Amino acid sequence: PLKLTLLGDIIYKRTVEILAKVQDLDRAVKLQTNEAIPLLRLGIANTVASTVGPYLVRKLDALAAQWTIWSGFAETGVQSLVERRIDFVITADDSPIGPEFINVPILEEPYLLVVPEKIAESHRTLDTLVGAAPFIRYGSHTFIGQAIDAYFQRCGLVPPNRYRLDTSDAVLGMVDEALGWTISTPLSILKARFVS
Repeated sequence: PLKLTLLGDIIYKRTVEILAKVQDLDRAVKLQTNEAIPLLRLGIANTVASTVGPYLVRKLDALAAQWTIWSGFAETGVQSLVERRIDFVITADDSPIGPEFINVPILEEPYLLVVPEKIAESHRTLDTLVGAAPFIRYGSHTFIGQAIDAYFQRCGLVPPNRYRLDTSDAVLGMVDEALGWTISTPLSILKARFVS
């Protein structure tokens, strides 16, 4: 019988959590006002915007008369909220925020090792992968790239710096072509599958 893969099950459970939080937000806003907000400026992490973003917007459509949605790195960080360039953000940025903001965790993703089959056959640990094939890095300016680089520092591992790309599609495309391996998240993998 048809059933979800492990990755599909993880993504399904996380999506249900996100939707529950969105419904809570919708109810909270409706309690405050019966009118649509004239303009709502959102910063939504690219992987969320590309996978569940359209569904979220459809569910929240009545909240605003006009929507501006940004998914680039600059507009999905805490700083863009602090500078009032956006009104609401779904982000992986874990920078500290002031007391004037409300922080509601809606999703926690595991990091997954993404390895081409021909490399995975003989290398099953980070130690052996580091020496066996190039590590395909996310850009150091991205939240995921910073988190992964910090993880390697904590582990005392230093993969050679050969490939560094700024989008999950590009990183996972390189892995798909067996040019190396990476560490990524379920939403990034799902997004790459939508694109390809």
